[in-house]
Amino acid sequence: MAGLYAAGKKALASCDRCGFTYKLLKLKEEYDNRRRKKNLVCPKCKDPDHPQNYAGETPLPDDSVVFEPKSDTGIVTSRDGNSIIYRFSEGNDGWSPLGGSIALSGDYLTHTWTSITTPQLYQLGLSIDPSIYTVIRARFKVDSPIELKDSWSGNCNWVNLDPIAGSAVNDMPEISMGDNFFELKWDASSDAAWSGSIQGIGFIIYGIPASTGSIDWEWIKIEEKII
Repeated sequence: MAGLYAAGKKALASCDRCGFTYKLLKLKEEYDNRRRKKNLVCPKCKDPDHPQNYAGETPLPDDSVVFEPKSDTGIVTSRDGNSIIYRFSEGNDGWSPLGGSIALSGDYLTHTWTSITTPQLYQLGLSIDPSIYTVIRARFKVDSPIELKDSWSGNCNWVNLDPIAGSAVNDMPEISMGDNFFELKWDASSDAAWSGSIQGIGFIIYGIPASTGSIDWEWIKIEEKII
């Protein structure tokens, strides 16, 4: 209680740690996790309460965490953007061969032909808006014939309501048979024939001379051009 003790301005005491003599008022109590250790130490010996004892008490905002997140159910959309996509791991999706035959083989659509100079994989009965979808992509691998450097090319052609036939050729410097996949891209946005409503699309992947061969198609996409 106030008034029952002397001010102690000149009182002396020993530090409980180093043993040196100090004025009593210079000695301070130490705390461990906010609990008094019931000792008096000099300023040189005094250890502050460790800050880790207060971990979690101060809110630390993390702006990399999304509030109330929700799982992505549109996996294909988020991966492929705005596109019409044919994944042959899920079926042939209406594609047919012009010359030769096709068969589903695991994750691929295998197109095989014999004694044909321009084998084609195509689909009709489409209704594609060319003002939205302007980029055409295809991914495939050549099983046979053997590598023919500087003789391979990729041709994409289409028909629309006008009717106008359009086509685009993408030269390929080299395609090797085997497990190496090759991806071709056609940008039809500047082609006047890419108009109306696209009713059919076909692909010719050929070499000279290569009248017999086999190609595994993994997927075909018709997608919106991102500028």
